[in-house]
Amino acid sequence: MDFGRLAYLRVEELENAVRSNRTERIRNTGFSVRPRFNLNAQNSYRITNASGRGRQSLLVTINVDVQEAGRVAVTLGGQKLGFSDFNGTGNQEQMLMLSCRFTDTTVISLTAQNGFRGTLLCVQIILIGEAAHLSRRAGDFGADESGDFLGVLFSRNERLQLNRYPLSTLQNPTAFAIGHGGIADVCGDTGGGFYIAYADNNQNVWLTHIDVHGAIRRLRLNEEGVQSLAVTYIEHEQAVLAAFIKNGRVYTLRASLNLTAHTQSLPFESERAEQIAFVKGARAPALLSVRAGRIFLRKPFKNIRTLSRTIGYRAVVNGVATFNVI
Repeated sequence: MDFGRLAYLRVEELENAVRSNRTERIRNTGFSVRPRFNLNAQNSYRITNASGRGRQSLLVTINVDVQEAGRVAVTLGGQKLGFSDFNGTGNQEQMLMLSCRFTDTTVISLTAQNGFRGTLLCVQIILIGEAAHLSRRAGDFGADESGDFLGVLFSRNERLQLNRYPLSTLQNPTAFAIGHGGIADVCGDTGGGFYIAYADNNQNVWLTHIDVHGAIRRLRLNEEGVQSLAVTYIEHEQAVLAAFIKNGRVYTLRASLNLTAHTQSLPFESERAEQIAFVKGARAPALLSVRAGRIFLRKPFKNIRTLSRTIGYRAVVNGVATFNVI
């Protein structure tokens, strides 16, 4: 037996294993957005939720159109991590190379200091470290019918827009600017109008209604820091039901159709989820939630057999239908 060759092969296997393990542990993740966000003393800009194990390297590139000189700070959970000073006016770009440590999922934001005022044109962020993760998504997409219209909601460069198409042609849509944000959902009100729930770049949560004539009404909810949103119209109760996820738990609240009042948000039993959505067009609210790669459907189960053919029926336990994602 060639013990020298055997020892060499085992060392090579060990090196490959270490290299493979390092590749899995040390991650490089990043993205860029073009928000055209007015950054000033009153408005901070939430870039992303971030997490990781141990010390991380953070690179942030900030491109702004400066109206008034000052300082832009990068904050981690509200605490200043680093800053860049912008002098003069006009289009400027600066990069920050920072080091940070996470104990839990934390919000990374930009805040204006020392009198800074300007338009945030582009932000690029890269996080490098063990289990590095940036959870901000490119933006939600949703659609629903209402009366003679189809409403399509989408987010592009942090700007939410609803396109309303005539069902007869599905051409020449009317566009409505909703706000700045990337987490959103839409539902129809059956009369040609649409309700939109969304979280803006300052983490505020809003309900917006666009009626058949294009009039817009807004209601700010006393919520922030949500991870997913869903909204549905309850015709027989003449109310709007919103659901959202905060810290992994599902909460719900009801609002009046004219968006003049809403109830206090309450936890939805002990429900925990990563994503949520309402079944469109259901006679009564039916909530879908995603957790650990599985879809859960809350009562009522009007279309349980249809759903079972499409997403894989598993079981019903204590009023909860469990499915596997296929």
